[in-house]
Amino acid sequence: IPGTKRQRKGFFSGNPIYDNNGVISGIAVSIEDITDKSIAVTRYKQLEDAVNFSQDILWVKDIRNENAYSFISSSIDRITGYKIKDFNNNVKFWIESVVHPDSKAHVLDFYKKRNWEKPVDYKILTANGKTKYLREKCYSENGMQFGVIEDRTSKMEAEKYQLMLLDIINKVPYVIWISSNYGKAF
Repeated sequence: IPGTKRQRKGFFSGNPIYDNNGVISGIAVSIEDITDKSIAVTRYKQLEDAVNFSQDILWVKDIRNENAYSFISSSIDRITGYKIKDFNNNVKFWIESVVHPDSKAHVLDFYKKRNWEKPVDYKILTANGKTKYLREKCYSENGMQFGVIEDRTSKMEAEKYQLMLLDIINKVPYVIWISSNYGKAF
């Protein structure tokens, strides 16, 4: 915006001013200060990029409006196999179609508390019917709820295989030993 030393941004719109002969004699310009909106859009984009980079999911919900529920991260597509548009303003879709039947009561109880000191771990069913494991941490501030969801599937599978390996090792009728220096030191 002129006169602000490039510190304010504006949206300019203009209309021509005609004289008595129908010739343009000037222009009437209006300026809408969009500095705050521009900053908010930039910060929102930075937040979205950071969440997508981390492969986590971020959602936001207006407490006063049950259906005001939006996902901010496109990671939701990769994790669930559903499109982000399927979730926005549709809490029922998340609960009824995505949350695994074994986890529904647990997840609903967690959401109803709105006093989220600890994260909740639960299973979901992806669009192709696979089971995945998520950890969700929620926050509440200024009439809004925020949730960050982490895909823990690979971690859960690694733990499962680690337990299987330990079980096999404990059941083997012989000793497993580890040596260094080609068997010279144990």
